[in-house]
Amino acid sequence: MNKLKLLFADPDQTYLTSVSEYVLSSKSNERFELKLFSTKENLQHYITKEPEYDILVMDEQFEDGAEKEFGTNERCKVVLKSEIESCDHENNVFKYQPLNQLLSSVLSYYYSETASFGGHAIKSSKTKVLSVYSPAGGTGKTTFSANFARQLAMKNDSVFYLNFELLNSTSLYFQSPEDEPSLQVFYYLKAKPNVFLSKLEKLKQYDPVSRVHYLDLLPRPAEMLEVTKEEIRNLITALVQTEDYDYIVIDLDSAIQELTLAGLQASNQVIWLLNNDIHSFQKTDIMLDNAGDFFGDKNVLKDKSYFVINRFQGAFPQEFQRFNIPVRGYLPFIPEWVSMTDRDHAFHHPLYTKELLSLIEDITRNRTAGVTID
Repeated sequence: MNKLKLLFADPDQTYLTSVSEYVLSSKSNERFELKLFSTKENLQHYITKEPEYDILVMDEQFEDGAEKEFGTNERCKVVLKSEIESCDHENNVFKYQPLNQLLSSVLSYYYSETASFGGHAIKSSKTKVLSVYSPAGGTGKTTFSANFARQLAMKNDSVFYLNFELLNSTSLYFQSPEDEPSLQVFYYLKAKPNVFLSKLEKLKQYDPVSRVHYLDLLPRPAEMLEVTKEEIRNLITALVQTEDYDYIVIDLDSAIQELTLAGLQASNQVIWLLNNDIHSFQKTDIMLDNAGDFFGDKNVLKDKSYFVINRFQGAFPQEFQRFNIPVRGYLPFIPEWVSMTDRDHAFHHPLYTKELLSLIEDITRNRTAGVTID
């Protein structure tokens, strides 16, 4: 695995020392080739001699004239802000937070900009592909995914929802006046992939209530299991190439099969749901530990993931801490949803919506929320 060349510039020598010590003493040493700079002049001199780098992280004091002085490298420039309220752009990161969370935010922005997910993510100047995943069943993925897509749309983003679960329940959350299943999606993907983009407009559906576009794939597990990674990539690529959407939200199955792996590979970011129980944390730990078998890089899946505890009830059992999973978001347990009867019930809970909107702001702005278990 090639290390990412990380340039870290800050006038505070003590801060630079803490960054260096953390990287050298943690698994981050496997990810980064770190260069430190305490003055603008030293940074500029280095870049003049060595213009190729992957990520530049610099204190806001160095920001003025950055493009002119530090080159036009398009991969990733991150600005450290001393006030969290100043983090008003996706490449702004709050400086005074745990360093593992700071570096996680830096990597998230880097992969978002380069769209490099094990060499498979689909690059777009506009569309971001976000997948929702958990290796444990029963984490509330579909309820979360549907609410996530709906709230993005309510913020005037253009959103497409894809449900890649083997047992598809899209119709419980999204409905169209035409009410016609997208029956020919996989036919065109398999038999006529070259014309799929031209057929996509007729295959997709639109829910005027939630303002979300979607494919109404029928719950046919055998058919879903026959879909290849290439076909899924062609489907997502076609949606991206329309340039119609700000976000594609993919609800992935928990089972490790072609649909799931293809969705993860095509995503710019993975929103990883955990239940507030030991099984969810242990399965997550096992999946992350074995990610290299699927993506060729053990760390890339964790680097691309935004970990969220769903059904959180206010406390972590001590046993969870040994898994060292950087949790960044929390959604409350909603007792009323135990006996949910319809989508209106799922879409209109003020406490859940409030916390979800905060989480959406964090994900779409690359801000850091929550705490880390380590």
